[in-house]
Amino acid sequence: MSATQAGIGVALVGAVIAILADAVLPEGPPISVASIKYHDGMITVDRTITSNNASVYMRRSTELLDAKTGERVLFCAGVADINYPTGHVVRTVPLAQFIGNPECTPDALPPGLYTPNAIYVMGERQVQVMGETFRIGEE
Repeated sequence: MSATQAGIGVALVGAVIAILADAVLPEGPPISVASIKYHDGMITVDRTITSNNASVYMRRSTELLDAKTGERVLFCAGVADINYPTGHVVRTVPLAQFIGNPECTPDALPPGLYTPNAIYVMGERQVQVMGETFRIGEE
């Protein structure tokens, strides 16, 4: 076997492995978020984790965006490493806890429209979920 034939063989094996990996591995983390909603200072997340394991470890970045400008509210952003239990969960927590910053409270926000945003990351895979836009105070 020549070096050229060996190189072609290695390339073909690599291509087959890549195709099989794409067919087997999910595109994003094993999380599906049906909704992120705000009501009276609380955020409710409706999500499902699908895995053969009892839990899945992911990094979650959260932020509030000014719905009119799309800009991040600087004191309303956070990052947390979380071990999520497998299965469907609907969880309601205070806004500051969801964001991961105790300064991010409804009282601290000026009147306006806001959109919660969450990015779930597992290795190189990620999924971004925009929540429902909500109003604080009167504009």
